Amino acid sequence: MSGRTPGAVWWPASKAREVLAASTPTRSMPLAGGNGWVCCGPTASVWLGWTLLLLAACSSSSADGSPRPEVEQFSFVPKGWAAPFVGLRCEVVEDLLVDRFEVTRERWEFWRGRSDATLASLADWGQIDEGRHLPAVGMTYGEAEALAAARGMRLPTVAEWMFIAGGSRAQSWPHGNIRRVSVANTVEMGLGHLAPVGTFPGGASTGTGVEDLIGNVWEWVARPLPERVEPVAWRLQGRSPYALWAMGGSFQVSAQELFSFDGMRRFNATGLEAGHRADDLGLRCVVGARGYLLEHAPTWSQPALRERMLAVGRSWGRRAVPLLSRLVEEEGSARALAWLLEGAKG
Repeated sequence: MSGRTPGAVWWPASKAREVLAASTPTRSMPLAGGNGWVCCGPTASVWLGWTLLLLAACSSSSADGSPRPEVEQFSFVPKGWAAPFVGLRCEVVEDLLVDRFEVTRERWEFWRGRSDATLASLADWGQIDEGRHLPAVGMTYGEAEALAAARGMRLPTVAEWMFIAGGSRAQSWPHGNIRRVSVANTVEMGLGHLAPVGTFPGGASTGTGVEDLIGNVWEWVARPLPERVEPVAWRLQGRSPYALWAMGGSFQVSAQELFSFDGMRRFNATGLEAGHRADDLGLRCVVGARGYLLEHAPTWSQPALRERMLAVGRSWGRRAVPLLSRLVEEEGSARALAWLLEGAKG
């Protein structure tokens, strides 16, 4: 195939872990914000009736063809920490802007052309125009880092990813502490393939609003790895020999809690080589909120964008008010910051 790194490893990211197939009754579920419905069932033949659903927040351009500010698809995650195990803190040391969804094929292709690095074409994994709102897959760790850098962002660390997913309460699942198989694209859903990002809003993190953290695709994360914690995907093989992880599971594996203990502390992760490529391996990006907002807010300060910035602020909610209040008070602050604050206050 074209665009592959010579010598790169390729197999499904889930190969190293057991796959426990399960079934769940067929059900229909409304998508948040009136975006449509998902019909979910136990067989791979059950597909999403709204596969062609276009999620505006995931698109790199608006309906009129103008550039869409990246900020419109971010969630705001305030700094904080959680302790999934005694003596182990997962800490976010600064307020973050986080991709609400996994990076899509469309967004990958948009930024691939703006990266200084040579990144693989996703044509290896299917026609882009036939699934532009599906998660981007098939990139190595280095390519994931380069794509994030092209956006002025980075990959989350393991600790950040765990806090983003479980919140300050260190929930067992992003959606709470009770297992629900209808809120993520895992083996239990029976789809057998990728779903468009945002298909399962019921699985969003109650602490941060970030979606698709469980299932669909594994997500590359940055080092350092936590001490005395192993990836759950390696529980049958012992300790992972790899220095890199991907988090959250995929459509090819059963749903797993964010953290668990079976005589060894484990996170919902798998160990991978840096050159690994797979059809269920993707990414999401993060960036420090203060620096990003100060740099980019002037470009969102045209009157025509006011309503859009108010909507972004509303989606962030009260957790963004402290930072936005400080930024608005700074001399020469951009008008967009005041609009974001107005929206966040509700």
